[in-house]
Amino acid sequence: MRKFLVILIFIGFTQESISQEFVELKKVMKRELPDDLNLDGRWVYEEEINEIQKIETDIEKYLTDFEFYKVRLVNYLGWHINDTNCLVLFNKSDSSIILIEPLWYGGVSKELIGMFIDYKFQTKEELKKFVFSLQDLLLIGSKQNKDFRNTVIGENKITFDLYETNRKERIWRKIEIGIDNYTLKYLDSTNPVTKETTKIE
Repeated sequence: MRKFLVILIFIGFTQESISQEFVELKKVMKRELPDDLNLDGRWVYEEEINEIQKIETDIEKYLTDFEFYKVRLVNYLGWHINDTNCLVLFNKSDSSIILIEPLWYGGVSKELIGMFIDYKFQTKEELKKFVFSLQDLLLIGSKQNKDFRNTVIGENKITFDLYETNRKERIWRKIEIGIDNYTLKYLDSTNPVTKETTKIE
């Protein structure tokens, strides 16, 4: 009986701890991603889903004002309603968030990449680690149907391919990052079929 009471107390304490976790982040998401806006393409934080995970990443040392989270959000686009993981950057100093939409929805994020344009890395090895950490973040919410491959780090550019993997495997986008003396200058994302390119600089 005593052991059973201890288990119940532990369960209650654990549930209380979970409910109190990420309180400030939840408050900001409810304000910034509300469910009462009738906008097509909107992203909504629905508290009953409550899937939030703090991410540890090397990218944090470059964006020290932000904490990184994987959050399950709901997207309303026309008749389509999808819930999926998204990357959320939380700035605790001013209680704001930056939503990074999944690759399958918005392509390579201009918001995230733009934070590193003109940033100078110290060594090629540091740049290499950054690129792989960046790829991991960009795949949040898209790992079920997207994958980065064929990464090549040269003197003046970094190239890699974004594969679509849920159907017949194919290259969905070809990515090129321009570098000058370890400084990021631009990112090009090119559709290999239409040759259409999105440039971030």
